[in-house]
Amino acid sequence: MDERVVHIQILGTSFDLRSDEDPDYMNQLITYLHKKIEETRKITGNKDSLRIALLAGLLITDDLFKSRQKGESLFQPETGAAGAEEEEISVITRRILERLDKSLSPPDGR
Repeated sequence: MDERVVHIQILGTSFDLRSDEDPDYMNQLITYLHKKIEETRKITGNKDSLRIALLAGLLITDDLFKSRQKGESLFQPETGAAGAEEEEISVITRRILERLDKSLSPPDGR
């Protein structure tokens, strides 16, 4: 497959990524990452780009591990309304993110 350059802009940082992956697949990855970053930003209210990126990375890793345990793919079509299990996972994820954010905050609250 031919190597392509994909332009990425995330959290105020722009860069080009060389990849031989299908452009549609790369767009799925980037879209998924943006979704997790926004989810993290909303849950924590944090504005620190590094902290948001790290917490989003943890969310994505959590998604990956859970999907592997279930034998599923991360990239599944959106189903609209979330099931009870997905809502429960979302609540748990929110609590984990809030605790991580608090533990990463300096004692003086900056």
